Amino acid sequence: MTGTLIYRIVMSALRRTRAHVLLAAWMLLSGVLLSSCGRSQETLVLVTVAGLSDEIHGLRITAGLNGQEGSIQEIFADLAKFALRLPIGTRGKYGVQVEGLNSADCVAAQGYAETNVDGEPRYTLSVTLTPQDLAPGCEPVPESMPEPMCPPDGIKNGTETDIDCGGGICQPCVNTKSCIQSSDCLSNSCQSGKCATPLPMCKDGIKDGGESDVDCGGACPSCAIGKFCAQNSECSSGRCQGGVCACPVGQAFCGGTCRDVTSDNYNCGACGSVCNGRCINSACVTACSNGSRTNCNVPGTTLGGSEFYDSKPPPGWVQCAGFINTASDDVTSGFIDNCLNSTNLRVRVFDSSGVNVVEDVVASNTPLLTSWPTRSYVGGTMSFFTRTWWGTTQFFVTRDGMDSCGRSVGPSNMTAFGSGLINTAIIAPGNTGYDEYRISCNGGPLPNFRIALYKQ
Repeated sequence: MTGTLIYRIVMSALRRTRAHVLLAAWMLLSGVLLSSCGRSQETLVLVTVAGLSDEIHGLRITAGLNGQEGSIQEIFADLAKFALRLPIGTRGKYGVQVEGLNSADCVAAQGYAETNVDGEPRYTLSVTLTPQDLAPGCEPVPESMPEPMCPPDGIKNGTETDIDCGGGICQPCVNTKSCIQSSDCLSNSCQSGKCATPLPMCKDGIKDGGESDVDCGGACPSCAIGKFCAQNSECSSGRCQGGVCACPVGQAFCGGTCRDVTSDNYNCGACGSVCNGRCINSACVTACSNGSRTNCNVPGTTLGGSEFYDSKPPPGWVQCAGFINTASDDVTSGFIDNCLNSTNLRVRVFDSSGVNVVEDVVASNTPLLTSWPTRSYVGGTMSFFTRTWWGTTQFFVTRDGMDSCGRSVGPSNMTAFGSGLINTAIIAPGNTGYDEYRISCNGGPLPNFRIALYKQ
């Protein structure tokens, strides 16, 4: 009767919550152990169970002496140790069979062990459970669905990013709801703190879909300098070096763009290195077009040591002629012939101090001349950086010793170089008295001015 009552009590407890079962089992075993303490007329058999698993929800113990069926007890499976009590002085072979029950109250595993009892107060016994095949209809009972972790309460609380959603515990939020990260959203896309439809790949602000960097590389547009890459084709520069997009060979990243440091006069050899002259193969060349660093004129055309060499020519320009306008005859016709064979011409004139620039005039995209015209404009597009006495038309060249207004500028057959307007500055070789650089037609001389011509 006692065994049947215990069976009913424990089976009823097994159908309650897990906490209640643990409490009932603990009270049952505590009663056994406490009742044995101080009662010398009982013998304890301590049983240890091995082989428990998650599929086992309860244990059924059948114990008997000398092969006879004894009492039946059921306890919760988490208790891998329990005690059975016998009257003091019990003798014989005591067997214990343990059956592991699944959630359908069917035997899923079982084990048996026995020991000789001869009247001592305490014995130990170890039972190992072996899995058993389940009989038809003994499939485990499905566990009930857990209650929602975020029951709708209509307020934003806990870790929620919006009302009753987000935060990693509640269900993801729908579009337009507040979020902190993509996992807060049903769309898996959090944009500016709101759940939204994911942006197209290559525009979503994250590195995904085979991109080598954020929104570039792979199937996306090529990457800018400094972005990660796996191959040259992923870089707008066409060069991937060490896993990072780099400028093409011979170029450096200067001021936010790739510059050709082999020829860029403002980044000659390195970023920010300005070349007052011409950058050639990363080296700054300031020599004249004829290779000299003292006299840029055609040999034999400079008289009396009046050559003028500009040691700091404009970046990208090479000086091709120059003289000082002294009282003597300084240069002869043809002194500017080193300036032929170019498509860009420039004239700079310094005052008598040799420091201040009073004229700085450029003709761009001129015809490629191999000789000077007899009496004509040179052509091209004019730019006036500094203009004092120089005219506003294209460069004008004569080879008959006359200026643009038909008046003599010097000995016959001299090449004069000016602007083609009256009363403007003109270069007139072959004269004396400071007259080789003067105001044409009705003007006067400009003493000791320094004249330099350049080409590109």
